Amino acid sequence: MKFFKSFLNFFTAITTAITALVGAITLISGYTGVSPYIPLQILGSGAVTALITAVIYSFEFRSRKHFILMTAIHYVLLCITMNAIGVMFGWMDAAVIDILMMCVDVAVVYVIVFGITYVLMKKEADELNRALNERNKKK
Repeated sequence: MKFFKSFLNFFTAITTAITALVGAITLISGYTGVSPYIPLQILGSGAVTALITAVIYSFEFRSRKHFILMTAIHYVLLCITMNAIGVMFGWMDAAVIDILMMCVDVAVVYVIVFGITYVLMKKEADELNRALNERNKKK
């Protein structure tokens, strides 16, 4: 159940971030040829990357070094996945500049998702601390 909840949280955050990024890129570039399939493609890419994220972050990290290593592996896996998805959906060509731009896009989504996750986890931790403080006051 914990894994499924984690997957759903990541899916929501990742899909929101991808949608925002695609919207921003479309507005900034003035590109008007957006595929009618883009919402389904975003949901699919969000699901695939959320699954990868949920698997990676389901492990207990033994140290800060281990966390950094797993985060780097996670980022590389996401870059590979999103480049493959980008080529498959016709979002990009397999040119070096497009691959690098997708890696930048993955980094932007990474930062957005990290921010969303941090806020949600902090809220949950604050609620738990409040409940523990209330319980300790009653003793």
